[in-house]
Amino acid sequence: MEIAERAQRIATESLAHGGAFRLPPAAVVDLALEFASSVEKLMIALIPLARQAARPPLSRFDVGAVAQGTSGALYFGANLELDVSSLAQTIHADRVPGTAYSSRCNR
Repeated sequence: MEIAERAQRIATESLAHGGAFRLPPAAVVDLALEFASSVEKLMIALIPLARQAARPPLSRFDVGAVAQGTSGALYFGANLELDVSSLAQTIHADRVPGTAYSSRCNR
């Protein structure tokens, strides 16, 4: 199984159990050891997975972000344009992981 497939499965399980779309700390360590030489390289490798959630009908910029919480969990984000008539109605990719992190108290 490829890194993106495995990460998506783990994050989806987290979401199904009432958590955020994230990788728990233990999964981050396992994936970093198996697929990458460091957590930073793992985060870069997972950006395409985060980009898949982007919904940019106006700008057409598919942006994804991966952020690490203090617990070691990885949070995913993507840009969302909610109103196609104005970029004022957007959520930037870098804001989504922070919101998930703070709303879940980094569990």
